[in-house]
Amino acid sequence: MSVIHLSKYRSNNKKLSILEKSTYFECIINKESEKKGKYPKYQGVKLGEVYFIIEKNKKSYEVFAIHFPKDIFNLSDVVNWLNKYTYTFMDENIESFVVNDCCEVIEVIKLEGYFLILYQKGNESLIKKEEDFISLIKNHPLRDMKITLVLNGEQIYYIPKIKIDKRKDVLIVNGNCVVSDYIDEFNGNLGFYLQGNPALPLTFIFAEDTVVYIDILEREQGKIFIVEYDYELYIL
Repeated sequence: MSVIHLSKYRSNNKKLSILEKSTYFECIINKESEKKGKYPKYQGVKLGEVYFIIEKNKKSYEVFAIHFPKDIFNLSDVVNWLNKYTYTFMDENIESFVVNDCCEVIEVIKLEGYFLILYQKGNESLIKKEEDFISLIKNHPLRDMKITLVLNGEQIYYIPKIKIDKRKDVLIVNGNCVVSDYIDEFNGNLGFYLQGNPALPLTFIFAEDTVVYIDILEREQGKIFIVEYDYELYIL
């Protein structure tokens, strides 16, 4: 892991630093939470092409960090995103809500009691109501993860979509080769999917309350994806 200080890429004069992890860049939003040591119980939600790491407090939600997958973003892309976009929360019980310094609302996700709004920065103040968000609301419920996921040695709080090139990559799950196009979330767990059938995975991890380790190894011919976890045998 390396820390990139954005003196060269200063974003609107904000003092930001980005952690470079093996598969993503992490921009810390709430440094006070970072000082607490290990994360409390966080959850990750995907909005646009990034993942928001959020924590629900007693009265509201708070964003700890934003993750930018490396297969989509390089460092310049991250900085450009931070300069161009931002977010806000809207209480669902408020009839109308003013989004300040906004050019366009990009996407909305419905949380428990709140909307998380991703929007492009601008000079307008837009008055929005819940019905204005209907076409933008992403139908992606905030599910509790049923597993603990460790990706290349780092615990993460969401299940990312991991693309696999079947022509040159190898996917090994607990010692078995699985032919799959990508890994993604399925009912709070890990699913292994084929292109063309996003609703139902080829196979998925059934075990709950277990630690799933994913290690991605680079080689000249392609990548090796190794998935390992402990499981229980259910005897009827």
